[in-house]
Amino acid sequence: MELTVTLPTVETAAAEPPVWADLVRAHNHRVVLFLVAKGLSVDRAGDLAQETWARLLAQHGNGRLEYLEMPGLALRQAGFLFLDERRRYREETGDLREAEALSDPADSAENRLLSREQLLRARAALLTCSPRAQSVFRAVYEDPGLAHGEVAARFGLSVQRVRQTLCEVRAAIRRSLEQHDV
Repeated sequence: MELTVTLPTVETAAAEPPVWADLVRAHNHRVVLFLVAKGLSVDRAGDLAQETWARLLAQHGNGRLEYLEMPGLALRQAGFLFLDERRRYREETGDLREAEALSDPADSAENRLLSREQLLRARAALLTCSPRAQSVFRAVYEDPGLAHGEVAARFGLSVQRVRQTLCEVRAAIRRSLEQHDV
């Protein structure tokens, strides 16, 4: 569930309560976890999270942000910073193969066909699940910033049931993909 916050204008920001401090306090942990899940160390994730907040604050200072949808905007900004850091690292180390894979993950017609076939099999497996399981799965994966507790509240389920549903759907997809790979 996204929270929309209307920000004070730059001129009135000094007179307003510290909105940014509250936003960072409420959402920084999620931003750091998002970056750690992408493979960064906790220290580096903390640094990129700080850079995320600095960029958002600068955009607000330039008048480009009138409101925020949290935590989605912060997670997207962190994701952009993460990808930019990976690109710079690959360019500096000269690992062109990885840089090419980032820009075009399906580098051949055969790989594109295999990826499409796997996607179709995964979609077919998802459609074999119950409508509620499909809805829970889509809610979690269409909004990566949405916590399992928020999904549980949306569907009137316990958090444990949401996690169990996700495991069942992922297992069905995995079985479908493995059956065709043999």
